[in-house]
Amino acid sequence: MLFDMKTDPWETKNLATDSGLAPILADHRAKLDAWYKAPGYTPAKLTDDVAAGDGGKRKGNPATGAAPAVVTTNTGGMK
Repeated sequence: MLFDMKTDPWETKNLATDSGLAPILADHRAKLDAWYKAPGYTPAKLTDDVAAGDGGKRKGNPATGAAPAVVTTNTGGMK
C-alpha cells in the first residue's frame, strides 16, 4: 500500500499500482525488509498491555477509571 499523505491524508487512494511510483514503492519495501532483518528486531504481541509499555501490568487506571490503551492494526498487509 502506498499513499500520498499530503493530498490524501485519509488514505483513500492506494497508489501502489501506479507504475510511475514503482521506484518509491520498491524503496519503501526494501527499507521495511531491512528493518525486519535488523539485529535485535523482535515483533511484539500487540495488546493493550504491551502498548502501555508496562510489561503487562496495566489493567486500566483505577484512580480515573480510564481503560487500557487500544492498539489497532491494518490487517490488509503489504504485497
